[in-house]
Amino acid sequence: MSNILDQDEINSLLGAMDDNDIDKSANEANEKLDQQNDEENKEPAVDDSTEKSIENGEKLDNIIDSIEDSRSAPAANISNDIESNKNFDNYFDSSFQNFNQNVKEYNFKHPNVITKEQLNKFQVLHDVLSRDLCGDLAVYMKAGVEVNLIAGEQKQYCDFIESIDENAFNMVFSSDPFPGLAVVNFNLPLINGVLDLLLGGQGDVEKNTNIPTDIEISILTPFLEKIIKQLDKSFNSLTTVKVNNERYCTDKNTIQLAPSDGYVVVISYEVKIGFACGVIKICYPLPMVQQISEFLENEESHVDSYYGKKSAEYSKEDIIKSLFDVPLPLEVTLGETMVNAADLLDLEIGDIITLNHSINSPLKVTVSGNELFSAQPGKIQENIVVKLLERIETNNTK
Repeated sequence: MSNILDQDEINSLLGAMDDNDIDKSANEANEKLDQQNDEENKEPAVDDSTEKSIENGEKLDNIIDSIEDSRSAPAANISNDIESNKNFDNYFDSSFQNFNQNVKEYNFKHPNVITKEQLNKFQVLHDVLSRDLCGDLAVYMKAGVEVNLIAGEQKQYCDFIESIDENAFNMVFSSDPFPGLAVVNFNLPLINGVLDLLLGGQGDVEKNTNIPTDIEISILTPFLEKIIKQLDKSFNSLTTVKVNNERYCTDKNTIQLAPSDGYVVVISYEVKIGFACGVIKICYPLPMVQQISEFLENEESHVDSYYGKKSAEYSKEDIIKSLFDVPLPLEVTLGETMVNAADLLDLEIGDIITLNHSINSPLKVTVSGNELFSAQPGKIQENIVVKLLERIETNNTK
């Protein structure tokens, strides 16, 4: 009879060792070992196989002990584990909430494309521009003007080129320090209607598709400069920008703002000036839009979609500083007198009029109608001057 436990017996013992059967399996193993020891005691001789069975029995005992230790250790620390799991979950819940707050949309297919939120802010900026254009152009054209924002979209440059007329009037401009060039596209019915208004007509020339000549462009230049001026004003509400008119072109294939597959942002306006109607499109390359969007995001005072740009909170020093460039009328009164109408009609060159002010008395200096200083008259070279003597404090001035 063999005294060695085979591999199947060991596996069956290990498989039976769960939380409820560990003690039972250990007892069975010990009984089996005791039986083997009894049988060994009956044998008169001990060979090598008996020694190996004893070693295997000791190994099995060690395995059982290690399993019992591993089973009992988590039970002793179960409360600590539960607390640790709660802290672990709380940590990742708070981190996930912070992550959600800072999450931004990212287009993996086109990583350079601006987000929908940036495009909305860009549209609001140009919605304010449309209202400024209405007021400025109405005064210049002396006619009713309507400029309505109808679309703001992001597309490839090749799609923009295909969307405009083959022959149109385009004004390419730069906005330093923003990179690249942008273009204002006018369809020909609108630009010829504006030209007709400037020449004294009513602007109802919808069927006229003639490209403006150099002389006609020179007539249109003040009108186009009004648009450049308003673009400059809009961008300068964000940062210091210089908008310059670079060139005019009538062939859309010579604009060349971006690569054919590059992305651009197109702002479209429906314009009515007198009886002239048409569409104006402003196309911006993506690098320019991205930099403008950065200033829009960092802007302290925001832009309202209806009322326009809301004023920021200025300090008292800023308000006083802004008043330094306001021109104020300053007057120095030499004297006054009363003259009858008959005497006034008899006045001739060389006559002397006596004033009610002594030549030795100080003169009064008024600023915006308020007496502020007393002064003494004098002369420097060929210029008459006054020297301020003292400040006059009154109830109206401080």
